[in-house]
Amino acid sequence: MNASRCLVRFVFLMLLASLPVLTTAQNVSSKPTANEEKEVLKIEHEQVIAMLKGSSATADFLARIFSDHMAYTDLDGSVFTKAQILAEYRTGRRRIRSSQRKNYHAALYGNTIVLSYLANETLERKGRVSKGPAMCTDVFVKQDEVWQIVDHQATPVSW
Repeated sequence: MNASRCLVRFVFLMLLASLPVLTTAQNVSSKPTANEEKEVLKIEHEQVIAMLKGSSATADFLARIFSDHMAYTDLDGSVFTKAQILAEYRTGRRRIRSSQRKNYHAALYGNTIVLSYLANETLERKGRVSKGPAMCTDVFVKQDEVWQIVDHQATPVSW
């Protein structure tokens, strides 16, 4: 087999092998339907209301919307499990004193919505108060027709 035929065959096989990647990469992300975005934003709004109530009311609500295996990354980079976050709210060691959220952006990836937003909150944790703006991302996954948060990330930003 001559060199040019080998090269043609190699290029053809590489293109053939990359075809599934090329075709799926075009439709990885899309805008959620109006109904999907409405469902997720409703959960976010209800979450803020529950977090402002504090203690058991907050923990009970978060227990429903947080996945059992979620990761919750705080402004200082600390990572908490669902159980740790619920315990802090239930005992009063963590409480949101005020919360403003705006500039929501949602992207759909199959049964997953990545929701980012700007939050300005006052948080009391273990008796210490911190306030300020943060860029937040919540990752929602729909399982059995129910949206749950599987990841939360907050990063401090300038207002």
